[in-house]
Amino acid sequence: MSGMQVCLELTEQELHILLFYPETSQGKLVNLNQVRFDSRPIPGGWLEQGQVRGQTLTELLNDFRVVHKIPVNTPTRLAIPLVNGFIREYQLPWIALRHREAAIQYLTKEETPIPQNNQVIGYTVSEENKKSNVMMVSLGGTRRSTLESILQALRGAGFQPTTVEFSVTALGNALTLKPQERYLYLSETRGGIQIILYRGILPELTRFFPVLPGSDPEEWITEITRIFGLMDSEEHICRIFTWGRSSAHIAQRLLKVEFPGLDQTTEISPIKQLAEKWPWRESLPQQVLPCLPCLGLALESGSQGKNQNVNLLSEYLEQGRKEQRKRIALGIVLGFLLSGFGIWFQEKQQLEVLGDEVDGLKTRTVSLQTQEQNETQLVNAWKEVKGAKLGISAPLISLQGLLSEGLSFEQLEYKEETLTLQGTAERADQIEQFLRELQSQTWGNVSLREYRQEKPALINFTVTAIRLKS
Repeated sequence: MSGMQVCLELTEQELHILLFYPETSQGKLVNLNQVRFDSRPIPGGWLEQGQVRGQTLTELLNDFRVVHKIPVNTPTRLAIPLVNGFIREYQLPWIALRHREAAIQYLTKEETPIPQNNQVIGYTVSEENKKSNVMMVSLGGTRRSTLESILQALRGAGFQPTTVEFSVTALGNALTLKPQERYLYLSETRGGIQIILYRGILPELTRFFPVLPGSDPEEWITEITRIFGLMDSEEHICRIFTWGRSSAHIAQRLLKVEFPGLDQTTEISPIKQLAEKWPWRESLPQQVLPCLPCLGLALESGSQGKNQNVNLLSEYLEQGRKEQRKRIALGIVLGFLLSGFGIWFQEKQQLEVLGDEVDGLKTRTVSLQTQEQNETQLVNAWKEVKGAKLGISAPLISLQGLLSEGLSFEQLEYKEETLTLQGTAERADQIEQFLRELQSQTWGNVSLREYRQEKPALINFTVTAIRLKS
């Protein structure tokens, strides 16, 4: 029997843990009756104004480890929320291995909403066919500063992380979702309904709807239909997973309305029924169901959808190794330079001259680096000016004219012809109207990237668009 295995899920307000002893040499979970699981709230959450509360997280993790008698440096798989992160799948033309890395880097630059100097980006190729000229790539990333703080808290509490992935993909593994198939997941959570639209194990769309006591369920159906209608997609949804009585009612009602992608062939699968197919040997402990992402990490669903996973930890470590190799190479070059110069200078006076030249070389190097940076900035500035012959100030200023009562902008970013706009609205129809008006201006490929209803009259949303060239 192998040693203890630990699976952790870090949500925005809670921490879930699942422990087991694998019964195979490959370290796979076989008997779910031997798992231990626990959940703890995180008072005030672990993020404060975008910064990780490292000490709070370390103390909570350390308490978990002590209570469950977990040895120090036990291998740990971690699932994190999509806060400050993203993951999605792209269909690309087939690219040879020698050019693939550069192509992915270009895709990252175009699609990533995270600043390049603060990102950890990874990708996996889930499917490729040279003859058909098709390649499916899963691209995921998060903020480097956030991931580093989480890893520091994890190691400070005595855990040894081995994988880090997003909770939504771990949940997809637990549900054994098949690549390229579309699924709808409805779950009752504290204060609302969590909705995830999957393609394989990757989320196409995630939403949270607050549910107040005495709310009319028909209002939920109307709101859900409105949001999914904005996606402009009618691809078939083969299955709806439900967790909780309200979610089962919603699923039944959605099949009766004209909801995009749903028809009479769509199956409804309660999570409790799905759990009966997992490797239990005795009765099913219902308490494990809230720890589904942890269970997904432990089960590692095999070939179905596994290639869509992106291990952020391996990408983070690989970046560190690349930086270390650069430092070693620079040290070797400097060593050769110093030893080569030393051959010509043997006396004390000559060594002092060498020191002066080395100092001068350092100064010139810094000067050249500064000059190169300035030239690069000038070139980039020229490209931006050249690519915006009609000027970008007018289109951006005109966005203010789209504001209405109850609709406001929180953050606007314009980079390489791409507009990313974050805002708030009181009602969903205000967002619909804004998208139509934005499309009528000099913007194309208008897309609603994020929609999160925090309160009955507060909706956070993110919109992206491409500036059309005249």
